[in-house]
Amino acid sequence: MPASSNFTASAFVARTTPATSRFGARFVPRSATGSATSPILRIDGLHHRIALYPSKRNGLLYAAFEVEALDQIMQNSYFMQESQIRIVQGPGREAASRQMFLHVEGPDGLIFSYVNGMAEIDGKPRLARQFPLNAASLCDWGSESKDVPELRAPGR
Repeated sequence: MPASSNFTASAFVARTTPATSRFGARFVPRSATGSATSPILRIDGLHHRIALYPSKRNGLLYAAFEVEALDQIMQNSYFMQESQIRIVQGPGREAASRQMFLHVEGPDGLIFSYVNGMAEIDGKPRLARQFPLNAASLCDWGSESKDVPELRAPGR
């Protein structure tokens, strides 16, 4: 089961009301998350389950699958390289959610992501944070995406 789904914002804006009422999701705007790029939907105690990325295209950007630990992310990174499957970004760590990730190219332009370690919110108050829209805010390990505009800072 996917750990989270990440849509382009243009595809999801029209569906926000049904998603929030059907799944009990809470819409958190970009300004409240501190995220450099995307508003999110919270469904449970994790930082987010759905992120909305600014985009000129419609649709699902990537599906994330939770793995046990960083070891599995690294093993998959080596496996993808050996199998000549294109790594879109990673291994890396999202600054806002603290989630470690590996994004790989899947069929029909869909990106598959192996993830671990997303921050748990569980109703606990968090200090307000604000991330500038730059590469370090998108991945605090320095991994950049060259081919997917939604996963890179403007001007990169």
